[in-house]
Amino acid sequence: MENREQELLNKIDELQKIIIEKDEEITRLKGKNPRGAGRKPADEKWVKSFSKFIKLAESHKLKNEIMEEMGISSATYYRYKRLYEDTNSEINI
Repeated sequence: MENREQELLNKIDELQKIIIEKDEEITRLKGKNPRGAGRKPADEKWVKSFSKFIKLAESHKLKNEIMEEMGISSATYYRYKRLYEDTNSEINI
């Protein structure tokens, strides 16, 4: 009887360790996909890049000039443009 109790206690210890490992893994992966793919959240570098886009756009530079000066793709240009337009649209009441 005592031997069976010890086996069960050992099994409980093993399972608790597994639970702790899985909890840590879930915490680490929370909000991320397994490969870490996808667009990263805005950081200081992104804000600086977007600010530069705004300055160039407001100085009436052409699309190609902005893309060349910033070294961005057309997809990034249009993403920045859409965000700029969305954040600067005037509300007509």
